Amino acid sequence: EVPAEAEANALDVFMESIEAKAAEPNEDLSKKAMPSWEDMPADDPVASYCELCDQNAAQGDENGEDDDEENMDRRRKPIEPLPRVNHEEIDYPAVEFGFYKPHPEIDLLTEEEVATLRKELRVTATGSNCP
Repeated sequence: EVPAEAEANALDVFMESIEAKAAEPNEDLSKKAMPSWEDMPADDPVASYCELCDQNAAQGDENGEDDDEENMDRRRKPIEPLPRVNHEEIDYPAVEFGFYKPHPEIDLLTEEEVATLRKELRVTATGSNCP
């Protein structure tokens, strides 16, 4: 059995070694902390975009051009009305209103067979001029 005093000394020695390691300068911590997108390769489009945004922000701060229309909040910009369109001058293609074209097999059924199928499948239609 190990005496309690020996265990305490071993713990003190261990803690001193940990404290010594903590006191040593760490190269990783001494480097400037960089955003993760700066660590990406230069040909990465997202990193290029972020760098460009940083450069533009720095140039805008230097030039004092924060009040131009491009940087203005779009929600507060007045909405300009669209010009009127004369639809009589435009030649539109004809609109087809008969959208439904029955399948050839359904087209061959008699009205009684269609009614039976509708009843079996519980098909209902509501509205004006429904078959």
